[in-house]
Amino acid sequence: MDKIFNFENGTLRIADGVRYVEAKTFANESSLDFVRAEVKELFIPMSVREVEVYAFEGFCNFERIIVPARLLGEDESVYGEGRFFTRSFVRMLKAKRNGWLCPNLKTVVVFADEDGVIDFTHYYAPTNAVTYCEGEVKKIIFAEDLSGSYFINSYIEDVEVVGVDKMHCEKLFFRAPKANATPAKGHLFELTITTRYPGHKTITAPFWSGTCCGHSSAVTYIRPIELPCYEGVKEGCYMLILREALSNRGRKNFTADDVLSVVVWEDYATVLRKLREAGWGK
Repeated sequence: MDKIFNFENGTLRIADGVRYVEAKTFANESSLDFVRAEVKELFIPMSVREVEVYAFEGFCNFERIIVPARLLGEDESVYGEGRFFTRSFVRMLKAKRNGWLCPNLKTVVVFADEDGVIDFTHYYAPTNAVTYCEGEVKKIIFAEDLSGSYFINSYIEDVEVVGVDKMHCEKLFFRAPKANATPAKGHLFELTITTRYPGHKTITAPFWSGTCCGHSSAVTYIRPIELPCYEGVKEGCYMLILREALSNRGRKNFTADDVLSVVVWEDYATVLRKLREAGWGK
């Protein structure tokens, strides 16, 4: 029988084509005894259907695990052929006797199934870990008591999200929208809005879509700002916009209630170019 795993550069990789990972897979591997503590990453391919409970007993230093979505299933254990298997591998880590089996776990990478679905309904987000959704993600299902942060390798408009409001959920991070390429028309411009907030707060709750249309004379201030997204951090632009164009009210008697704090996905250079095209500063 071909070896079903290999270990290299800190990564334990289950071989592609393996369907079941049994506890005995590693139990008799004396060659692994001296490297168990060195295994920082676990890769489980899409072919794996079930993992026997405690198959990874002794591997306590995983910092990153990569698993197919099917291993987030509802059944914690299924009895078959005299052994217990789990269809909820990450949940198994949570169910360990004394808390987390892997206290250093920082990243969980989940690949969507063949239909592009990831079901997190029975998923326990590891403490202080970030979850990445990879593959051709078309649909994600969450429980109402969503925990953790999720970075999704898709644009928001391409993913159906069930269980939470994808437009306003502060725990979901999609790919940054493409810049609005619509040219300025007269004194009017279009940009892609992400959130509105008072003052200069740090952005923690992205608003992921919508078009910001404005009159160039209403813009009083712009500056670059960092926006969190799947890619990590992207430069956007913070703007102060008057609710009415200056041409409608003149330059006096404005209060804080007259000003909107707006953040857009376009970077500072793009915003400045569009505003100048619309006559800003002239």
